[in-house]
Amino acid sequence: MRAVLVLVAVAAVAVCFACTYSIPQVKLLDDGGQVGTEASDGEPGFGDGDDGADEGSGSSSGGHPGDAGMTDAACTDGGSLCSCSSASECSTATPICAQAADVGGDLGHAGFCTKPCCTSGDCSAGSVCFASGQGGNYCVDPAWLGRSVPTKTAIGGSPCLSGDQCRSGLCIGTSPNQVCADTCCSFAASAECLNPTQCAFGFFQGTASVDTHYAARCGPVGGSGTAGSLCSVSSQCAGGLCYTNVPPPYSAFCVQPCATQTECGSGYACQLDINGNDIYAGCFNLEGNGTAPQGSQCSNYGSCLGGLCNAGLCSNICFSDAVCSSGWTCKPELDTSYPAGDPTVLACGP
Repeated sequence: MRAVLVLVAVAAVAVCFACTYSIPQVKLLDDGGQVGTEASDGEPGFGDGDDGADEGSGSSSGGHPGDAGMTDAACTDGGSLCSCSSASECSTATPICAQAADVGGDLGHAGFCTKPCCTSGDCSAGSVCFASGQGGNYCVDPAWLGRSVPTKTAIGGSPCLSGDQCRSGLCIGTSPNQVCADTCCSFAASAECLNPTQCAFGFFQGTASVDTHYAARCGPVGGSGTAGSLCSVSSQCAGGLCYTNVPPPYSAFCVQPCATQTECGSGYACQLDINGNDIYAGCFNLEGNGTAPQGSQCSNYGSCLGGLCNAGLCSNICFSDAVCSSGWTCKPELDTSYPAGDPTVLACGP
């Protein structure tokens, strides 16, 4: 039986890391590395697909890119990357006051105003999208990741010669096959990545170790298997992931990145799961789980389509306010049910 999760104060979110099957959450942590992440061989700019820390170009100086390099003392409008101690100090354009639990302690920076993102194009000028591994993407200073300050707007998969030519501040690979690397969140949103790349799962190929979390990113085109297709290795799946951590009588199946419930289709839901210590969102088969939409009453995640029960109401993962119910916003929510600590994940909430 999947563990029953107890909600506590501060609008705790009960996250369905088991997603679609009745597997205890602790087991998923023990076996998290078993999800398929096979390398892509011979693809220009993407190396072997499993580290990427030795490739790329450009580091940059610090400051607050979104505020024309303002220092903390001069940053008084709560704009992008300004220091903060609570969300009330941040502007409506960058409404989240990110803490270490939100963006991950290994980033080395916390207490700054930011917003969620799918790609770096969603961020304020000079900041880039970072896959935190904590169940959310956030806009951050490229210097924190060892990236260049972007001066151009080339999207993920675009040809490049240096990091500043990419909106993400990161150009990977070796000449003449260098391409811009960037995060993404939706397999269905073709505009996020330039052909021949597509939004697929893999380890992000940043130049710093903190910038290599398992996430949806613009990567090489995978196989033909769509969400739910049977598979044995990840190279068979269009989304780059063959999910093998399933109990009998179920079989391994393809998972693809998602940002909304509708793109997963009937019988599937956009929910969170874990690979190693990295939390990611994908289309999973509902297989016995609930279908209550966002805003429905709940006592645990099992009844909710999005696999999240936030303060007694079903919620969804999010990368922007656009997928949230009227009056709700996309923000970090604490999950105290997580067996290895209390991370926060991006979820819609009041």
